[in-house]
Amino acid sequence: MGILKIGDKAPEIAGHSINMGDFKLSDAKGGQRVFVVFSRYFGCSLCQLDFKELLEKASEIQKRGKMVYIDQSNEETASKFLSDKAVTFPVILDSKEPYPFYQAYGIGNFSPLDMPKIMERVAKARSQGLQHGSYEGNEKQSPADFIVSREGTIDYAHYGPLDLDKAMQVWFRD
Repeated sequence: MGILKIGDKAPEIAGHSINMGDFKLSDAKGGQRVFVVFSRYFGCSLCQLDFKELLEKASEIQKRGKMVYIDQSNEETASKFLSDKAVTFPVILDSKEPYPFYQAYGIGNFSPLDMPKIMERVAKARSQGLQHGSYEGNEKQSPADFIVSREGTIDYAHYGPLDLDKAMQVWFRD
């Protein structure tokens, strides 16, 4: 599938989360909006920073809907990374090529235009003591994030490094 745009039907995401049992995006249809975050893998210092910032905002986000986090790490790495964190949203692993959830949402490789933002975020991660770990998944994989409406359509689509402030402007708009 190609890049998703506002108003497109959100592709289904269904699977067993590593931390909270089964998850099915369509179960939220008609009920709550869903903030869908696609990462790369937990060894990535940029992804570690994104996850840290999402954890800090999780309760605020979940007061207005649901959140799901999708990652390319394997189960062992993900379990170890999550073991000391109070994660209140499902984490689903899409760790095997061809990465079907990433494909369904049209998420490809980083764009060269993403490099300034990537370098800025990596520097911030390092300044907070976050270190790159094992490489997993597609090293060139771009992250992306989406807000899925109560009706199951895309309200917000962002391809590239997480810009949580921008996403939260849309999330808290209603």
